Amino acid sequence: MKRSLLYAGLGLIIFALSCNELKYYHPLPQQATELQKTPHFLEGLFFVSETEITSKDSLKLLQKKAEKPAYFLSAVFDIDLTKEDDVQYIKLEKTAPGELQMRSFISTRAKDLRQYPRTIKNDSVDVNWDIAGHIMMCKGKVRQISNDTVKWVDVNHKKTVELINGHYHFTDNEDITVYSLNKKKIYSSGKDNEDSDLLVKKHKDNYFFCSKEENDSLWRINILEPTKTGFLYYYIATGDYFNENIDKFRQLGKFDQQGERNYIADLSDEAFYKLIADNQMRESLYFYQIEKKKGFALPLSLIAVAISLFAVAISRIKKTK
Repeated sequence: MKRSLLYAGLGLIIFALSCNELKYYHPLPQQATELQKTPHFLEGLFFVSETEITSKDSLKLLQKKAEKPAYFLSAVFDIDLTKEDDVQYIKLEKTAPGELQMRSFISTRAKDLRQYPRTIKNDSVDVNWDIAGHIMMCKGKVRQISNDTVKWVDVNHKKTVELINGHYHFTDNEDITVYSLNKKKIYSSGKDNEDSDLLVKKHKDNYFFCSKEENDSLWRINILEPTKTGFLYYYIATGDYFNENIDKFRQLGKFDQQGERNYIADLSDEAFYKLIADNQMRESLYFYQIEKKKGFALPLSLIAVAISLFAVAISRIKKTK
């Protein structure tokens, strides 16, 4: 997956955005129902993949890949130890009425990480790493290419990790994103991120997260579609397929070009629905729920306690008679 997902948060952006993303003059669809409550399916722990997972076995294989020490160290220190960079965990949590918090994390078995070589050297890195308590350290050099010039750059990283149920667990706390549907804002704790305006709309089974930065007049539109296993996220990309068929798309409405691949759309609701129905236009991520919300555990436990107390009370009343 685009590693910026882990380090830049959603935007919704749950969701690393592409420079080839279509933008809009107005939030769409205009006639859809506007929501101020968080959609029911956006809560829990999700496994995210760029590729669609067609079986439980495939999901398990991807989860194992995500928990490999090399993948873990690559993501924690943002260094190129592995090319396997397309999986991740996302936690979505309702923190207040109409408010959704998102954070991303990765994990690996503590046993596997402790056995992993402390010196790593390949074509891209020459580093030493170690772990002491909850602190992971990495020092050495990484290879960078800029304007066809190759150079080795010093790195010296320290990151905090947690040990949970035999797994080392890493979350970048600087990149927690909050989506406030009732305040119509996106708040991000990332250093380079500014608050954004937000409108969330619903039409049939689709949810539309429309957002724009406060200093921008153009809107991004990300579509979420709930599934039996989680939800699908996508936006419309202006890649080769879009450019090759631009005359066909212009029959739907106005597309103003800005740069080689950047377009701004002015569409009716009907035209917008036709546009997003074209699967070849979509840049997608798949969210698979691996931990469901435990909505009934607390009420049931309270009921059990109440029944026990009631039984004790009845017993005492009988003894006094």
